[in-house]
Amino acid sequence: MCQFGDESKIIKKHQILENEALIGWRNNIVTNPFNDEKKFLKALNNDYIYPKKELATGLGLESNNSLGIYNYNNYNYNNYYYNYNNYNYNNNNNNNYNNYNYNYYYNYNNYNYNYYNYNNNYNYYYIQVKTLHHGKIFEYSEGYRSEYCKITHLVILDKDSKWFSDKNTIKFANHFNSLVENLAKEYNCEVMEFSKRI
Repeated sequence: MCQFGDESKIIKKHQILENEALIGWRNNIVTNPFNDEKKFLKALNNDYIYPKKELATGLGLESNNSLGIYNYNNYNYNNYYYNYNNYNYNNNNNNNYNNYNYNYYYNYNNYNYNYYNYNNNYNYYYIQVKTLHHGKIFEYSEGYRSEYCKITHLVILDKDSKWFSDKNTIKFANHFNSLVENLAKEYNCEVMEFSKRI
């Protein structure tokens, strides 16, 4: 998302009504998944906490600053380069250390890394989020920097996937989906299985 703070990378400026909002995709962190503290969606690269049951705002954005809510315009952004599709159970194996490492450093949504976090009690999960954007928006080749953002869906593991039939992963899978489904209620949004994003 580094291009989103670069004025020379802006393709177009929009003023979008809420009923014509643009679809975006974002990876976030779910805070406190393994304790009784309140859970929130948090930005990956800064300390921004998404508010519950209200719009996220990036007021004050201009072409020459980096303010605003950043989201990609495609659910599989940078798939080729970053091996994004790690919701897939088949990537869950003992040879996946480099995959964990790669996604950790590049902050990409990696459900195998979530499984690792579950087993090692690291206190966060990665999650993909679907969003809608309106107000003042700057468009880039990879996505948008917007004035207003509404979370519409949180992405969960496919319920008919091997995550739920493998005795070694079913406890994690149930914990993750249950946590995300409860969090969706708090954010007044829906859940969506990974394979249903298309």
